[in-house]
Amino acid sequence: MVVNFVRQALLDKRTIQDLKLQVKVQGEVRVFNLNGLTQVLNFMLNDLAAVGELSRKMLPVLSFDNLGVHLVALSNDDVTDVNVKIEEVRTFPLSEYDDGLILGLKDDSAIDYMVEFLREVRQISKVDLSRVAVSLPAQWVFVKVIEYRECEDHLFQEYIEDQLPSLFSVAPEMLLCAWRKMEVVAGKARILILGVLRDIYASYLEVFEKAGIEPVVITGPVEAYPMLLKETSFLREDGCISAVLDVRKNTALFNVFYNDHLMYNHDIVRGDSQERFVVEVCRVIDFYHALSLERISNFLVTGSVDDLEEFQSAFDKRDGKDFVQWQLLDLFNTAGTRIYQMNDELREALKTGKGKFAVPLGLAFMNV
Repeated sequence: MVVNFVRQALLDKRTIQDLKLQVKVQGEVRVFNLNGLTQVLNFMLNDLAAVGELSRKMLPVLSFDNLGVHLVALSNDDVTDVNVKIEEVRTFPLSEYDDGLILGLKDDSAIDYMVEFLREVRQISKVDLSRVAVSLPAQWVFVKVIEYRECEDHLFQEYIEDQLPSLFSVAPEMLLCAWRKMEVVAGKARILILGVLRDIYASYLEVFEKAGIEPVVITGPVEAYPMLLKETSFLREDGCISAVLDVRKNTALFNVFYNDHLMYNHDIVRGDSQERFVVEVCRVIDFYHALSLERISNFLVTGSVDDLEEFQSAFDKRDGKDFVQWQLLDLFNTAGTRIYQMNDELREALKTGKGKFAVPLGLAFMNV
């Protein structure tokens, strides 16, 4: 299960904050707090909110970034989940793309543009996009990993709400936050928390509704990488530490995973100088190694920019470390457990697309 803003928004509406029983006996009114029953009812509502996600199998995935909207759709007729067919892999460029305006849906004109854009995407696409999973633009999703003692979910929720003012540089009331427990080690749970500005989330919901699209899952790019790594040879062995560098237009997202659990993340500003950017990436890697007892064993680079090869060359010259240029076609050449079926056109799209399909393909794997 991935962190899902749709599910969290539904829970926020349904969560019972306070339940009391008022009893009147011989004219005297007594009020009893029913804390235990409140927890039981919220637990049941939490399960009900998850029911919709159980039907998300084979959802097409739409990923938004500075190159446009990327679509990946998989299908599977094999009950063993071995044979997976890639139905569609395509990028729909945003011709009027602007960091703050279009992807940020900052005004009515941006919303109207995106609505018409997605309506056209639905018409062009070869697959049904009435129900989808969505990865929001990385610049609008806050990511944080915390540790807390192992406890019941409602206590995790209370602790996270108490910590929000110190976790993000945004007022808690402006954020929609969702979380999931990743692993428990020595009685402590590692928790992944994602946040998105409520006005951004509401604007995207408005766009999807007007475009005739139901988003079953809305999450951030960071949730795609573990599932993508699982489908490659990089996470075949337990104890594997893998880093993913997702290079975007103005930033790069550096994430380190132990098995499939996020251990460390850092946003790197790109700037105009490729050389300074490479220096900063190396500095972040060295900083992580200084913090951790284990070194990164596998390094993947992906991203929605056209200069990944130039970046790789500059990185190799300066650092000399093993650095793997991410080619999604390699995914289908590994000795994995699945058999992927696709036509030549889709195979070429994956080969030439470099890393721009990494996020939607990774999220698509949550369905198989």
